[in-house]
Amino acid sequence: MEDTSYKDGLGSRSTPGRVATALLACNAVSLGAIYFGVRQYPPFWSQAEAWVYVCEPVAALLVYSGLTVWLSEMRDAWWETVLRIALLFGMAAAAVDFVGLIIENGIVVHVHGPAVQIAMMLTLFTVWGAAGWHAARSLGSVRAGLVAVWLALAYA
Repeated sequence: MEDTSYKDGLGSRSTPGRVATALLACNAVSLGAIYFGVRQYPPFWSQAEAWVYVCEPVAALLVYSGLTVWLSEMRDAWWETVLRIALLFGMAAAAVDFVGLIIENGIVVHVHGPAVQIAMMLTLFTVWGAAGWHAARSLGSVRAGLVAVWLALAYA
C-alpha cells in the first residue's frame, strides 16, 4: 500500500483534531486578552461607539473558530498539512508580536523611536511569508500557500 500523505518537514503527522484544538486555544487566548483589556479600563465604554471596537475582533475570532472547526473536519492530508503549517507559523508570529509589545511598553528594555515597531512588523510579514512559502513548497500549490498565509495571519 502506497503512502499518499504529504511531507511537510514539521515532524510526525497529527490528527486534524489536535491541530484544530490548538488553533481554537489560540482563539480563546485572544478572546481572553480582549476581555481583560477592556475590563482593565472601565472608562473605555464611555467613548463613542466603543462596543464596535470590541465586537469587530470578537466576531472575527468567532468566524475564524467556525472555519477552524469546518476545516478540521476535512480529513484530507492537504488540509491537515496547511493547518499544521498555519499553526506553527501563526504561533511564531504571535511570539514575535508578544516580544515586540514587551519591548514597546518598556517592560524589559525601552527603545525610543519607530525602530522597534518597524522591525517587528517586518518580522511578522516575513513569518507570514514563510508560512506561505513552506505550504506552497510542501504541497506544490500556490493555493496552499495563500491559505496557509491567511490562517497563520488569523492565528497570530
